[in-house]
Amino acid sequence: MDELRALAKSPDLDQVFLVRRNIDEYLKARGDRLHLALEHLRTSLHEEERANRPGEDWSPARDYVRRLLPILLVPIQQVSVQGE
Repeated sequence: MDELRALAKSPDLDQVFLVRRNIDEYLKARGDRLHLALEHLRTSLHEEERANRPGEDWSPARDYVRRLLPILLVPIQQVSVQGE
């Protein structure tokens, strides 16, 4: 979260790319519990946005996680339905 916090304050033109790469690395490290990692990340981002600190833009991280949720969780749901 510290790296994402630093990127939220960054005026870097590559901010979106760097945020996505950071999130991808976080998720790869927790691949065995992807759904929990995504939920933890979504909750943490929500808390960071609620803090409303000046100069922070959490929208690239928030938007990327929102796009990932349905894409990455659908296979998990399909597997559990097929396994029943």
